[in-house]
Amino acid sequence: MSHFTAFELTDWGLLFNAVLIITLISMMMRSLMPLPILFMLAVGPGVLVNFPSVKDQKEVIVVVLGEVARV
Repeated sequence: MSHFTAFELTDWGLLFNAVLIITLISMMMRSLMPLPILFMLAVGPGVLVNFPSVKDQKEVIVVVLGEVARV
């Protein structure tokens, strides 16, 4: 996944990621859902916005699935 180094996040992308992270943290603090479900709900939109290519999305999802399974 070394080809992601040239990726530049636009202003709207940075704002989206900030809102996504703040929402995830607040939902974790309130214990609204189990952690694996919260992470899966956050990873979906995050991957779609940050990695527009389907090939890149597949690579990221394979890596993230292992992390979600550990939670």
